[in-house]
Amino acid sequence: MNRSEICQKLLTLDAEELYYKECKENGRQPRNLYPVEASVQLTEAMFFPANTKQNIFVLKHKCYSPSVTHSHDFFEIFYVLRGQSHHEIGGKSSRMQEGDLCMIPPKTMHYIHVDDDSAI
Repeated sequence: MNRSEICQKLLTLDAEELYYKECKENGRQPRNLYPVEASVQLTEAMFFPANTKQNIFVLKHKCYSPSVTHSHDFFEIFYVLRGQSHHEIGGKSSRMQEGDLCMIPPKTMHYIHVDDDSAI
């Protein structure tokens, strides 16, 4: 795949993103599709199966989904390929835009919010 094909694939909203987008557009309070506590501690085991040597996990942050303050026991590297996103990391708010890279250390409370179809 070339960059253009990758971007097009990543820009396609899945069912969850479409649900949250519809709620936002219609002023409805969405139900949380994933029950969570006020803040969450994520572990490596949630992303990396014990019987694998995989140590890198790549995913697209879902557009429009509710922001959940969380931390984890591993580094997170966040890159904005297109668009922009809002972050709160260790209590400090910032907006990231295309080309920005952020490294979040383990055990740092943070959330990421993407409120735009064009952000990947």
